[in-house]
Amino acid sequence: DLPSLPRGIDLAGTVLSVTCVEAGLVLVDVQDPITPVILATLDTGGSASDVEVQGDLAYVADGDNGLVIADISDPSNPALVGHVDTPGVAADVAVRGSVALVGDQFEGVQVIDVSDPGSPAIVGSYASSGAVSDVAVDGDIAYYTEFSSGLTVLDISDPSSPQFVASVGEGNWLARGVALSGRRAVVALRSAAGLVSPLFATVDISDPAQAQVIGYEFGNGVPDPIVVSGGRLYAGSGVISVGGGDPLLIYDIVCDEQCNPADLAPAFGEFNFDDVLAFLVAYGSCEPAADFAEPQGVCDFNDVLAFLDLFLLGCGG
Repeated sequence: DLPSLPRGIDLAGTVLSVTCVEAGLVLVDVQDPITPVILATLDTGGSASDVEVQGDLAYVADGDNGLVIADISDPSNPALVGHVDTPGVAADVAVRGSVALVGDQFEGVQVIDVSDPGSPAIVGSYASSGAVSDVAVDGDIAYYTEFSSGLTVLDISDPSSPQFVASVGEGNWLARGVALSGRRAVVALRSAAGLVSPLFATVDISDPAQAQVIGYEFGNGVPDPIVVSGGRLYAGSGVISVGGGDPLLIYDIVCDEQCNPADLAPAFGEFNFDDVLAFLVAYGSCEPAADFAEPQGVCDFNDVLAFLDLFLLGCGG
């Protein structure tokens, strides 16, 4: 058993790095997944929330303690290497080369130079409008979610001065996390208890500056954390519906192409009632995904008719 509540995980080879809020960083041998073995526990000094492993180093978002870097080249004997405090509460971390991005809750996104792991230093930041819940990075583009303001896209080509690129779902989503899969970003949403509401939003990021929602997945729960691997989305369910639910949600996202614009809900390539629900959600906040007819930027009965035409046409039209 893990020594305390797990919050984040990352797998490198057969060693699973787990952040446990009270215990710190726990390294687990999962070579035999039936009988995993705890190899070591490293006290990080704070409330370990998330971890990303790059080579022999583990980068830990450590709550009030900021960012902690650990050497895990010997998983049975991990050692602290470097540390930098952040102005807020370090809740999530993503690493790209010599730069680490820390989701620092109400202090936004902190950009940290980790070229010298023994002396990490904050070189830039981006102020958020609310509490940052998750961060992800792909090249010079970073993505972060806020509990109250959806998904935001940043250009971090100059780490000292991150620039706003786009936002999606602002004011309409309770966004808990983001995972990247090629030209798609999957955003985890918190649904209302007992209601069938969006659990995930699929965002087209083929052009980050024009990021837009192209579909929704429905259910009940609080998906956290989320991970994309091998064309599948894995999420801790945090289910809050009456009677509970599966502890792990798994969705196949291999088929990520819409066969026409009305194909709004995974699995793409087929039409069912989920596409209708997705349209109603998008229509309710007049998102681009529901804006099928002229005039653009206005959602009215013409959009409903245009959606129904494409829905009835299906994938064979």
